Amino acid sequence: MKRCILAFDSFKGTMSAMEVCDIVEATVKSNYPCCEVIKMPIADGGEGTVECVLSGSAEGYLREVPTVGPFGEDIKAPYAVVNGDTAVIEMAKAAGLELARGRFDPMLASTFGVGKIISDAVDAGFKKIIVGLGGSCTNDAGTGAACALGAEFFDKNGDRFIPTGGTLKDIRMFSIDKARRKLSDVKISCMCDIDNPMYGENGAAYVFAPQKGADEKTVRELDAGLKHLNDLIIKEMGIDCQKIRGAGAAGAMGAGMKVFLKSALIRGIDLMLQIMRFDDLVSGCDLVLTGEGRTDFQSAGGKAVSGVVKAARDHKVDVVVISGSVGEGFENVLKLGAKKVICATDKESPIEVIRETCREDLYNAADRFFKSAKIR
Repeated sequence: MKRCILAFDSFKGTMSAMEVCDIVEATVKSNYPCCEVIKMPIADGGEGTVECVLSGSAEGYLREVPTVGPFGEDIKAPYAVVNGDTAVIEMAKAAGLELARGRFDPMLASTFGVGKIISDAVDAGFKKIIVGLGGSCTNDAGTGAACALGAEFFDKNGDRFIPTGGTLKDIRMFSIDKARRKLSDVKISCMCDIDNPMYGENGAAYVFAPQKGADEKTVRELDAGLKHLNDLIIKEMGIDCQKIRGAGAAGAMGAGMKVFLKSALIRGIDLMLQIMRFDDLVSGCDLVLTGEGRTDFQSAGGKAVSGVVKAARDHKVDVVVISGSVGEGFENVLKLGAKKVICATDKESPIEVIRETCREDLYNAADRFFKSAKIR
C-alpha cells in the first residue's frame, strides 16, 4: 500500500477524531512503513468541526473574536479560516450546551452570539461562510443570530426586541432587509445532518429541548412559539418552514438561517469533504479508512461515515470502516459501498470501562486488519 486516507469522526466520549487518526496511522506505518498517510479528521458540524477543518488545512488559521454566550455573557470564540476566503463557524462556540451547563434554559438562551461571529466574518471580507449547526442549548429558531446581523423583530406595541425561545410567541412582525443587504454578496452554507421539522412531535422542541433543560410544559410552550413564528413567516414570506429539510436543527436555527439569512442547508459531511479537498486527495489512493464511535442503522442516513464511504466509492477506492462498536443495521454501510465494517471492541461495558482500553482496542483492531488484508 503506497497511499491511504484516514477520515475518522470522533469516537464520542472516548477519543477525538485526530486521536483516532493518530492511532490508526501508527498501525499503517507499522505494516506499511513507506505508505503515505493523509490524516483527515472529520466532523459533521457539531463539536470539533473547527478543529477538524484546521487540522486538514495546511494554510488554515484560527481567528478568535469577542462575542456573547447564550445568556448574553461576554466571551471569546474562535472560528477557522481556510482556503483564503472561507470562514468555518461552530454555532456551539457561542450557543452550545457546554456554555449553558449548570443553567440550562432554552426559554432564555439566544443565538445572538453566533450572529456576532458571522458578522465579524462578513466584516473581515470573507465571502464564503460555513456554519455548523449542532450541540445547541437554544430554541430561538436563529432569530438571535438574525438580529445580530440586522434583522428586526417587533412585538404587539411595535417595540423592537431580540426574541428567545420563550418570546417567539410575542413576535408580531419582522424585517430582514438590513440583514439581507449586509449579506448581499456573501454565501452562507450550514452543515445540517438532521431531517427534523421546525415544530411538532418530531420537531426541534419535542425532540431536542428536553436535553437542554425543558420539562413537558416548557416543551409545549417552545413548540407553540415555533409554530407561531412559522405561521408568521408563511404570512409575510410565503415560506412554510415545515417543508424545509433540517429546519429543526439546532433549536430550529436551520429554519432561521434558511429564511432570514438565505443560507443553504447541506449535509455536514458533504461540506466537510469539500473543505478538506477529499476529491483531490483520494486520487491515487489504495485505501480509505473511516469510522466513528458506533456504526449502526443511523450511520447510513447521512452521517459522516456514510459520506466518506460514498465519496470513496465514487472514486472507485476501497473503503474500510473501523468503529468503536457495531450495532444493528451496520450492514447498510456495506450496501453503500464499504468493503468491511470492523468493531474495535466487543465489550458491552460502561463508557468509563471502555475509556480505559479504547486506544489499545482500536490499535489492535486496525493492526489485525492490516496483517490479514491483502493490500499491495
